[in-house]
Amino acid sequence: MVGTGWILVGVSDSPGSRAAVFYAAHAAARAESRLRIVHVSPSCSSLVAAGGTAATTLARAVDEAGWYLSEDRIMGELVVGDTGRTLSDLADGAVMIVMGHARAEVSGHASSGSLVGRVAGAAAVPVVVVPDAWAPSEPRARVVLGLKLVDEIPEMLLQAALRVARTRHAELTVVHVREPNDPESQARTTEDTVHDIEHRIAGIVPAGRFPRVQVDVVDGAPGDVLGQESRSADLLLIARRAGTTPSGRFGGIGRELLSIAHCPVMVLPVAEALDSEDTRPTAAPARG
Repeated sequence: MVGTGWILVGVSDSPGSRAAVFYAAHAAARAESRLRIVHVSPSCSSLVAAGGTAATTLARAVDEAGWYLSEDRIMGELVVGDTGRTLSDLADGAVMIVMGHARAEVSGHASSGSLVGRVAGAAAVPVVVVPDAWAPSEPRARVVLGLKLVDEIPEMLLQAALRVARTRHAELTVVHVREPNDPESQARTTEDTVHDIEHRIAGIVPAGRFPRVQVDVVDGAPGDVLGQESRSADLLLIARRAGTTPSGRFGGIGRELLSIAHCPVMVLPVAEALDSEDTRPTAAPARG
């Protein structure tokens, strides 16, 4: 039975676009949902320029998604507008947005104006950014949740992370990164930090219940630590910081991780840790 929700994936001729389609199709198959594939062009003339490149790109993406989903669960659409704003607007009613990204070979902050950073910082639903080298493979059965602040962990963030791990039949590794120049973080012992996080999780999932949870405290720079953790994970979860807007804001560390992570990164809005690709979708389907 097909669920009532749908997943939005933005495609282009970029290196990460194909990986995004594969990831989104797998997510839709797992969640029994529909897939809406969108190519956004800045103008009507650009849709037919260069020999119909936009239509060709969209058709190829729809065809590749068809390797994993039946035709009635895939919708392809050409749209005119600003890519970042359009994807965020079209996500109304979706369970998440999936985008591809060319992973940087060396550590460094992603441009604050990058497309994926803009969408991840503004969308009201979870955004999954897939590195261009990602391909369907044997899962590692490990989901990593990156935490910077221990005293201000939104319970809905923990609930979302546990739900993702449970649906994937994976272990959840909660990694608190303790920066050397952060006196407040350094003032807490490792034992106290682990105990506090485990106590918060136990209030949601009693000890001994699935999924299995591992809590680690690691000293270092968040980008370096979580980038290394992403090498052995199926998915890295991070949250947007709470801000003055309902959807929060996306910081430099998050943008850096979108550039260097080896696995897909799911960015969860702080204000609403909504259903991810690993939950049963409840939104209305896309028309067509």
